Amino acid sequence: MKSQLLDCILLDNGGPMTSITSLVDGHMLDILGCYYNIVLWGKEAGA
Repeated sequence: MKSQLLDCILLDNGGPMTSITSLVDGHMLDILGCYYNIVLWGKEAGA
């Protein structure tokens, strides 16, 4: 679960430094949306 979220954040934001920058800049929507997608996908998959 954590690795999925991390992979998603890194992919969405273009890399580790970008994801850290996004956090610092307060751009939480991408990360929250990513987390939401993983949670919803997990529920649909019956996890």
